[in-house]
Amino acid sequence: MGNLFYSYEKDKIAQFFISGEKDFSFCNNYFQVSDSDVIRSVVPKFFFKKRKQTGEQSVAAVTKSSRNVPNMLLRTFAWDLGLWKRKEYKQWLKDFSPEVVLLQVGDCPFMFRIAMQVARKFHAKLIVYNTEGYIFKKHNYFRDGHNVLYSIFIGLYKRRFKKIMANTEHCIYLNQKLKDDYDQIFNVLSSVIYNSSSIDSMECVPFDKPTISYIGNLGLSRDVALTEIADVAAEQGLEINVYGKASEQTKALFKQHPAIHYHGFISYDDVIKVMQRSTILLHVESFDPFYVVDSKYGFSGKIADSLSSGRAFLMYCPKEIACAEYIVGNGIETVADSKEGISILLKQYSAYNDDYKALVSKQLLLAKENHDLKDNSERFVEIINRDHLEALHESTAN
Repeated sequence: MGNLFYSYEKDKIAQFFISGEKDFSFCNNYFQVSDSDVIRSVVPKFFFKKRKQTGEQSVAAVTKSSRNVPNMLLRTFAWDLGLWKRKEYKQWLKDFSPEVVLLQVGDCPFMFRIAMQVARKFHAKLIVYNTEGYIFKKHNYFRDGHNVLYSIFIGLYKRRFKKIMANTEHCIYLNQKLKDDYDQIFNVLSSVIYNSSSIDSMECVPFDKPTISYIGNLGLSRDVALTEIADVAAEQGLEINVYGKASEQTKALFKQHPAIHYHGFISYDDVIKVMQRSTILLHVESFDPFYVVDSKYGFSGKIADSLSSGRAFLMYCPKEIACAEYIVGNGIETVADSKEGISILLKQYSAYNDDYKALVSKQLLLAKENHDLKDNSERFVEIINRDHLEALHESTAN
């Protein structure tokens, strides 16, 4: 989400966050309350004083445990108690006095309540940035077997979400599929701003031998999809370079497929270098029935960079996923949902020819139209300023 603020003044931004690293490229004013802080506010202090080291380890164990429905319900309850709201937090809010509250939607119902409380206290405009389709997930996406508790959790989530949407002036969606489905339920002014690329568009470079690379997440059974491409590639005498954080199980799986060369996790600077020396970039999603449903609105952050790369960008995934519909819907026929399909695409774009150059030209045009960092940030600023000016006009009129 940080790219949205590319054209915004740093001193006008403050961020409340739970976990992750501070990104000083767009904001200098942060306030963090972690799950550990919330647990400490609820659990009696003597628990930590008695055995401080054990207590700290217990907190770490709880907050780093696998996500499941019981933990999510307990987490929501602990945050809702509000005991973590110390004077430092209240003073931080008072000093900044926000005029606009921007909420990024996740699956934490307590964040909806916090956003509404802050917006009401400071009479601020509430804007929602939504990249997820949690309210449409009838299945227990935690896959923990607690289906009865899940119905309680998702019911709570939907009630809170409806409240946030009833108080939202504008909703920004990551892709058109999300916007279309939410707009059928909620009568809220909305826009689509796709993820942006921070790299300068690369030129299409002639090559003799194809270099195929996958850079990204290897979870959610994407490793299995990559092995299927590798088997097809091997039949054509091709190899696939894979970059990303892999479990030991995934590493063992890759070793069974000689066409895969696993290089481990790399930094973003190295990602750009890998793109530059590649001729084909891959994106994959799982064909497992669970993930086909669960990833319906999936739209990888690397799509913007891949389209801007000046390299052939091929996708191997179910065609009903949002990112696949987006690519095909813009006249780029590089999505395959079968081994036969990806085999055809690999043959077609493994040589530097007119087909390759035409594909790259289409991708670069789409990148310029929907994924330009400056243009998207300016669109975001226009939404913020327009809604903010409308709010000022309304308050003056009243």
